[in-house]
Amino acid sequence: MQVGYQKKWRAGIQKILVDFDGTLARMAWPEKPGLPYPFVVRALTELQEAGFEIVIFTSRLWRGWAEQQGADFAKRQVDQMVEWLAEWGIPYDRMTAEKEPAFLMIDDRSFCITDLAGQAGGWLGIKEQILREWEEGSYRPQSDPEEHLGGGGADA
Repeated sequence: MQVGYQKKWRAGIQKILVDFDGTLARMAWPEKPGLPYPFVVRALTELQEAGFEIVIFTSRLWRGWAEQQGADFAKRQVDQMVEWLAEWGIPYDRMTAEKEPAFLMIDDRSFCITDLAGQAGGWLGIKEQILREWEEGSYRPQSDPEEHLGGGGADA
């Protein structure tokens, strides 16, 4: 059964999960995050004002980092993210590494199956694209935002 956006809203799921690296910040992981995308502050502020809870959804909080890379690495990832969000004035309510029930998710590394399922190929088209880009080594989680968004960071 498909749950529409209005049903989610009425059910109290007024949360938007927003990925961090490659979505809010230009990809620089595991280093300090790059510049924010244009208008991110304005967009997230207006979504909060409309009643949405903004939850940063990031693998930087994954507990496996401490196990694999050590506690210092894991702490540095979190510290860099918190400092970056404050530096750019990016509004958010909290952060998580868990996929929680949400109105929607905004992420740079995903396909929206409801957009693609009805197209020629659907799931098979997705599989073909993944394998082609993996084999070619051509997968870029994002193009250079200067190419199509123009300008610098945040709300420049």
